[in-house]
Amino acid sequence: MVQFVYMNKYTTVRRIKIVLISLISALFLMSAYTKFSGAPMMVEMFAKLNMSSYIIAAGLIELIIVLALICRKTRMIAVLLGTAYLGGAMVAEFSLGSAGLMPGISILILWTIQKLSSHGKGCGCGPCTTECTDCKDSVICPLHTGKKSCDCALGTCTH
Repeated sequence: MVQFVYMNKYTTVRRIKIVLISLISALFLMSAYTKFSGAPMMVEMFAKLNMSSYIIAAGLIELIIVLALICRKTRMIAVLLGTAYLGGAMVAEFSLGSAGLMPGISILILWTIQKLSSHGKGCGCGPCTTECTDCKDSVICPLHTGKKSCDCALGTCTH
């Protein structure tokens, strides 16, 4: 007998986010490995850029991005650090005559992860409860239809 699993939009968003985080983490880990192992292609590229002494530092930055990306609380820092790092990688590739396509796609993936992570300010793992600053009532975010909502950022409580 086949059982169907009900998937709401939050479950789907969460699964897409997991796939994207896994993909970008794998790319950063492979890149860090080539830097640490001294792959000839990577050493040659850094030599062309006159940055041979920074190859290990670049690998460490990539590892930091992966670690920050895995932890939910530091994901925004990972996206910002990754964007800056990959922006520099794009400029380096442009200066070598490449198109800079891979860093550009990676930046898009990072910001897609950020957008999915901030979707509903934490929705996807159950009702998001906060406390209304106006009436001190516990509220549920507006994405959960039929529940209480609060627009306290504008100073108006809708209870």
